[in-house]
Amino acid sequence: MRATDLATAGLVFVCDDVLFELGRRGRQGTLAVVYVIHPDSGMRDGVRGLRDNGRIMLLRSLFAFVILLLVSCSSVPEAAKQPVAVKAAPAVYRIRLATSKGDIIIEGRQEWARFGADRFYELCRDGFYDEARFFRVMRKFVAQFGINGDPEVSKLWNMKGPLLDDKRVLSNQRGTLSFAKAGPNSRRTQVFINLADNGKLLDADGFAPFAKIVEGLPVIDELYAKYGELENRGGAGPDSGKIELQGNAYLIRFFGSLDRIKSTVILP
Repeated sequence: MRATDLATAGLVFVCDDVLFELGRRGRQGTLAVVYVIHPDSGMRDGVRGLRDNGRIMLLRSLFAFVILLLVSCSSVPEAAKQPVAVKAAPAVYRIRLATSKGDIIIEGRQEWARFGADRFYELCRDGFYDEARFFRVMRKFVAQFGINGDPEVSKLWNMKGPLLDDKRVLSNQRGTLSFAKAGPNSRRTQVFINLADNGKLLDADGFAPFAKIVEGLPVIDELYAKYGELENRGGAGPDSGKIELQGNAYLIRFFGSLDRIKSTVILP
């Protein structure tokens, strides 16, 4: 998204992944708007407005704050856009995903996909996936998860640099886990479980499995799948952009049958 895309903008500028628009006029007064933008999709991820109805001092204060923020951001303007490595996890680890349909034990190995294995371990260690929904479940294809139920938490993680790509070692066979991506070096937090042997469909596109299910494989066939493909991909399921913006509140209201990850536990 570019500043020129906002025809009614008063003052528009970008700091890393946040686009600020000040002085936009609306029916209810002056509007100060903040858009959070994902660098890998270019989509506006969140909108927050503050109507002042003539309270100019408030807008001026916000303007002064934003100018200070711009100055502080100028030292690392590309930090959230650059692919990064993450702190190393154990070479081999096991994690229990307690889901609403039963437990799954996952084994991750750095030798399969180092950066993916490390990031997944980090996310599970921090409880990022707790209460996350399996928001895209397509029979004989994939079960996808990885958007936190709290939009604020998702925004913090999305501000981190994307992962460097791993060289694929394993094929995307049934029971393996890979990070979703939108292009080279674009992986962040979303993960899918292969519900079928998808090697012919996914291997050539660089989806690199970093883990596989070693216990509880039948559980993945029980995950609720009637919503099907995502709305933003032409289906009747959730809109991933709305999940990012509204979190579990959106999913519970409109897609209440989705299964969830109750907790993730790193096993000794």
